[in-house]
Amino acid sequence: MSDATATPEPKPQPSLFTRVRAVEAELETMKALVAGLAEDHEALRKDRDEWRWRAELLLAERKEEFLDRWGRRITKSVKAFARRLNALRPGRDLGEAFDHNPTSSQSSRARQAEG
Repeated sequence: MSDATATPEPKPQPSLFTRVRAVEAELETMKALVAGLAEDHEALRKDRDEWRWRAELLLAERKEEFLDRWGRRITKSVKAFARRLNALRPGRDLGEAFDHNPTSSQSSRARQAEG
């Protein structure tokens, strides 16, 4: 007879309880895997938050340094400009308004008084 007409040999089937135990074992393995992934995810989240905090701190410090440096320069310039405007008020000496070194600590009047 040919193989096409031959009846296949029945393979022994494992019992239902054996199959359920195998599925339960796979399920426990998957649960352990998911729990491990959750722990890894939490560790990665903490690490990300720490790096973000450090980066924000460094950027804030750098921003403060930049603003502090430029703030001092702008303050000096504004004070010198205000002194010049103040010197232009009526009754003031015009020489003080056109001081060549606006950031110096002495005004032209103080220098004239010394000299």
